[in-house]
Amino acid sequence: MRIEAQSKLGYYPTPDTQLPLILTWLGRSDAGPARLLDPCCGKGEALAFLARGLGNVVTYGIELSYSRAAEAEKLLDHVLAAGFENAILTGGSFSFCLLNAPYDGETATGGGERLELRFLLSTTPLLCEGGVLVCILPEPRLDEKVARHLAGWYADLRCFRFTEPDYQAFRQVVIFGRKKAYRQPTQEAVDEIHAWALGKQGAGGDDLTALAIGSGEYAIPPSPAAGPKGQSFRFKHLPVTAEDYLHAAEQAARTLEKSRAWLDLIPQLEAQSITPAITPKQGHIAMLVSAGLLGTTTVSHHGAPLLLKGGTEKYTVRVDDDQAEQEIEYDPDDPEKKKSLFRVRVEERSRPTLWTLDASGSFSFSNDPVRISETLRLHVAELAQRVLGRNLPRYDLKPQAWEWQVFEPLSQGRYLPGRMETGLTDFQKHLAIALGRLLLAGGSGLINAEMGCGKSTIALGVAEYLSAARARSGSPKPAYPLLVAGPGIVTGEQNWPKETREVVPEAAPKVIEIAARPLPKAARIKDWLASLGLHLEDEASFAGLFAEAVLHRISEAADSQSLLTPAERHALRQALRAGERRPPQRREGAEQPNLLDARTGGFGWLGLGEPVRDRAHAAEVRRRYSLAQFVDEYRRGRLPRKSVAILAYETAKLGPGRVPAMAVRTLRVLSGEGSKLVQACACPHCGRVVAGEYDEQGQPVAWQIVTPDKAARFVGARRRFCQAPAPKWRWNPETGRHEWRESDETGRRFICGAPLFACTEIRREAAARYVQKKAKGFFPLLVADEAHDAKAKSSGVGWALTVLANCSSHTLGLTGTLFGGYSTSIFWLMHR
Repeated sequence: MRIEAQSKLGYYPTPDTQLPLILTWLGRSDAGPARLLDPCCGKGEALAFLARGLGNVVTYGIELSYSRAAEAEKLLDHVLAAGFENAILTGGSFSFCLLNAPYDGETATGGGERLELRFLLSTTPLLCEGGVLVCILPEPRLDEKVARHLAGWYADLRCFRFTEPDYQAFRQVVIFGRKKAYRQPTQEAVDEIHAWALGKQGAGGDDLTALAIGSGEYAIPPSPAAGPKGQSFRFKHLPVTAEDYLHAAEQAARTLEKSRAWLDLIPQLEAQSITPAITPKQGHIAMLVSAGLLGTTTVSHHGAPLLLKGGTEKYTVRVDDDQAEQEIEYDPDDPEKKKSLFRVRVEERSRPTLWTLDASGSFSFSNDPVRISETLRLHVAELAQRVLGRNLPRYDLKPQAWEWQVFEPLSQGRYLPGRMETGLTDFQKHLAIALGRLLLAGGSGLINAEMGCGKSTIALGVAEYLSAARARSGSPKPAYPLLVAGPGIVTGEQNWPKETREVVPEAAPKVIEIAARPLPKAARIKDWLASLGLHLEDEASFAGLFAEAVLHRISEAADSQSLLTPAERHALRQALRAGERRPPQRREGAEQPNLLDARTGGFGWLGLGEPVRDRAHAAEVRRRYSLAQFVDEYRRGRLPRKSVAILAYETAKLGPGRVPAMAVRTLRVLSGEGSKLVQACACPHCGRVVAGEYDEQGQPVAWQIVTPDKAARFVGARRRFCQAPAPKWRWNPETGRHEWRESDETGRRFICGAPLFACTEIRREAAARYVQKKAKGFFPLLVADEAHDAKAKSSGVGWALTVLANCSSHTLGLTGTLFGGYSTSIFWLMHR
C-alpha cells in the first residue's frame, strides 16, 4: 500500500534542537507576505515553527502519507496529501523552501537517482529570484551532481553540520543559499561545495563548523503575485491512484459542505428577520408572502393549526403575432418546440404561489392570484401580528414630540387642490420621520411613490428632520447645504426651485448650470488688433492667405499708423502660425479660412500680459452660475445656511469628452491568404502598435489591433492607456548597477502606460467630478430625483450619482417607477 511504502523510506523529521538555530539565520522584509514551501513536510512541525518566528507568511506543505498530511493540516495553511511528483505548482512563486527530502536511492526510485537530488532539482524552479533555500541532507549525499547544481543556481552558500548529539546520530548538514539567475559554475566552486561531503570547508580546509546562532543573514523576500510569465498561482495535485481519487472526493465533499452555495440550499427554519423603515400595513403582507420573507408560518384556521408558506414561480408565455397569449411548457431541448417558437415572441413572467398544510395532513398548492388573495384575507390580521413581532420597524407611527414639531413651519400658506389646510400632511410627516431615522441608521433611503404624493416635499422635510436630529445630538453640522440632482425637466425654475421656496421659507435654491466657469476664450486676432486701434479694411480679402502674407499686410497697415511693438509683432506671428496649423472655423459663405478669425493664444500670451477676451463668450460665462461659485460663496458665508444646490444630471455627468491621440503606422499582417498592408494605430510615446491584447513575446495579437476607423470607439468606451511591453532600467542593489529588465520583482511585465486619448476642446467639467475632487463631504445630503435613471451601470447618470453618493454622508432617492427595466438594472441602483 502507499503509506507502507512511505514508511520504508529514510524519513527523519528535522530535530527540534536545530530549528531554533536555523531560524536565527532567517529574516523577513516588510515589503509584503511570503509563501513558504516544504515539499515533504511530514507532520508540518518544522515549517510551522519557522513560520511563527518569521511572521507575515503563508505556509504550503506536501506530504505523501495521508495520516501525516492530516496532522500537517492542523499546523500549516495549505497541505496537499500527494506525492511531490504529482503536485502542480507555479514556478517562481515561492520565497522560501525547507527541503529535508526522504533518504532513498536506487531501490525505490529506480534509474540510480536518489530522492535527495530529485527533490533539489524539482524545487529550485519553484523559488523566485532571491528566494531562500534551507536544505538538510546527510553529508555523503553531497555528491558532485548536488554540488554542481548548488553552485550554478545559488549564491551566498553556507554549510553547517548539526550540533551534537544530533550530528553523530544522523550525520546531517544544513545548507543555506539564495537563488540567483543560473550561471555555469567553475570547477573550483564545485570542488569547494563537494568538499562538504567530507566534512571540510573546502579542498584541504578546516572541518565544517557546527550550526550556531545567526543574525538574520538570509532575508526572505515577498512572493510575487504571479509567475515569471504572468501565470496565476496554483497549488494543487493530480490524482493518480484509486486512493487519490477517493481522498480527493472526500476533500471536495468536505469543502462543499462548508461552502456558501451548499449552505444556501439548507431550508431556513425561521423566517428572515428584517428591519423595515415604517410599520407595514396589511396590504404589504401579500408582498412579503410572495417574496418568501415570512417563511413557514403557523396560523389558526377554523380552530385548528394551519401551516402556510408563500413564494414566487416563473412561467413562460408565448405571444403570437395577434398578441394572443398562450401558456406553454417551454423545453429548449425539444427540437420540435424550438422550431415552432422560431418566429414568435417568448416572455418570462412570475406569479405568486401558496402552500398550505392543515392538521389532518391535507396539503394544497395554488398559483391562482384570486384564490391566494382570498386565503390571505382570512389570515392577514394574524400574519400582520407575526410580522410586527418578528420585524421591529424603525418607526412605529408614534413620533416623539420634537419630531412632529420639526414640520410645523414647513409649507405654510401653500394650498393644494382638495385640501383646505396648509402644511405637510400627516402621511408626509410620518414618512419623513421614517426616512430620517433610516438615513441616520444606514446612510441611504428610497421613496418609491406615485406622482402627486409629494416626494420632493417629503425630501425637503427629511433635510429639516436631519438638521434637527443633528442639533439635538450636539453635532455642529446641519443637513445643509442640500444637493438636489435630477433630470433637466425637474430642475427648472417652476419645479425644484419654486417648491423649495414654498416648503422651506428660509431656503435659498440655486440652479447650477456648470461645474466651474471656464476662462473666457481669447479674442480673435482682428478684435485684438481693434483694441490696439488698428482697424483693417476689407477683411474678406485676407481669406486663404498664409500666415506670412497676413502678417505682411497687417504690418503695412500698422506702420502707416505707427502701431505694434516688436514684441507684439512676434506674438502676432506666433498666433498666425498656430492658426495656419489649425485653421479657424470658416465664415459663412467663405470658401477658405481667414486667419484673422484665429485666437490670440492662451493666458499670459507670450509675455504680453492678459490677452483681450472674447466679449460675447465672457458675457455668456458670467451669466452661468457654477457649482464652484456655490461652494465658494457658502464657505465664505455669503449664502444662507439653508442653501440648496439644484443640479441637472446632464451637468453632473458631461465632461469635455475624449478623442483619440494616436499616431498611424502601416503594418504588414499575415493571414491565410498571404500578407497585406493595414493601417494601425500606434502609441504616441513608445511607437508600438496599439492592440487590445499582446502575446507572451510582447507582439500585438492580429485580430486585436486597433485601426484608425475603430480609434474613436476604442477610447470613447473608457480611458485607454498603452499596454504594450516596455522594458525599463531598474537599479539592482546586489550588482550595484542599473539593469535592463522586462518585468518587476513580482514577475509582472512592464508596460508603456502612456495615454492614448486627449480631451476635446469643449470647455466644461463634469460636476460630479468637481465634487469628487474639490467638495467631497461638502454636501451632507444628496437627493436624487427620478433615481431610476441611474439603473444602468455603464450610463453616465449611473456613474455621476455613484460619485455624488460616495461624496455625501446621506443619500435619498426619489422615484415612481422603481420596478421598470431588468433585474440587473435594479441591482445596480440599490447596491452601487
